[in-house]
Amino acid sequence: IIGPSGTGKSTLFDLILGLVQPSSGKVLIYGDKIDQVKEFWHSQVGFVPQKPYILNDLIKFNIAFGTKIGEVDNKKLLNSINLSQLKKLIFNIKKGPNFVVQENGNNLSGGQAQRLGIARALYNNPKLLIFDEPTSSLDVKLEKSFHNVLSSFKRKKTIIISTHKLHTLKFYDKVYTISNKKLKLLRNV
Repeated sequence: IIGPSGTGKSTLFDLILGLVQPSSGKVLIYGDKIDQVKEFWHSQVGFVPQKPYILNDLIKFNIAFGTKIGEVDNKKLLNSINLSQLKKLIFNIKKGPNFVVQENGNNLSGGQAQRLGIARALYNNPKLLIFDEPTSSLDVKLEKSFHNVLSSFKRKKTIIISTHKLHTLKFYDKVYTISNKKLKLLRNV
């Protein structure tokens, strides 16, 4: 989904996630109103905001966000670390996944914090991934690598991304724009 700031991309995501109610109409998930199946729906969706919230805690607990301390699944943790391209960072630091990240990721670069948010979204293997400007803090090399990772999910997951970077549109099957509060299909592959 492309469009200038303020056109409603984030609001659309809030509607899809069930965080806000539509002023008219309804949002249905498998035929049910979203507010009736919100807990189920949230278990099916991974969301990465433009600036992910980072806890002052271990990297592994930032990734397995909401999981109880003794219940972190190491296989899921390592998979999300690999897919989000955090492996090099995490295993090059002394404590690896037990490294303490400062509040708001103050001891991480913008790209590292963004990839931490991506790893969190991937941890529970959701069916739908929603990314709000996911590559805004990534350099060109990491951005290309990120899109290659997303390409590996083709036909396995539904991915919705908002972006201002027009050069990334080649990675997507469908491209929409939001204008005058309307979603319009620009390209369908």
